[in-house]
Amino acid sequence: AVRVKPLGLLFGRFGYLVALASGKGIRTYRLNCIEGVELAGKTFTPPAWFNLKAWSSESWGVYHGDALKTWRIVFSPKVAARAESVQFHPSERKKRLPDGSLELIVHCRGKTELLHEMQHPDWAAEVMIC
Repeated sequence: AVRVKPLGLLFGRFGYLVALASGKGIRTYRLNCIEGVELAGKTFTPPAWFNLKAWSSESWGVYHGDALKTWRIVFSPKVAARAESVQFHPSERKKRLPDGSLELIVHCRGKTELLHEMQHPDWAAEVMIC
């Protein structure tokens, strides 16, 4: 059993509890994998230094285990219009290149989730990560 102090909830493909775990810092727990909950009988106010919106905007998804990095991703002209219509990340900057491809610049954590997203059937084999 792990005792945690809840900081917030994130919802995407799955729901996640973001919490301070005793001695482990901030952790995310997928809601459908939590087997049981016991109330500790105490209240908890999140610390003033924690901002859930800012914390979550640093990540491509929910993973925070790697360093913040600036990614340059180029979608081929074949899929550029589709990729241009998608909001990938709050930090994104998009620019059409002279050959019709689309450049996407993002600053985030979550390399594994980012790489997984770039394998989406809408642009798989039509994207280059620089």
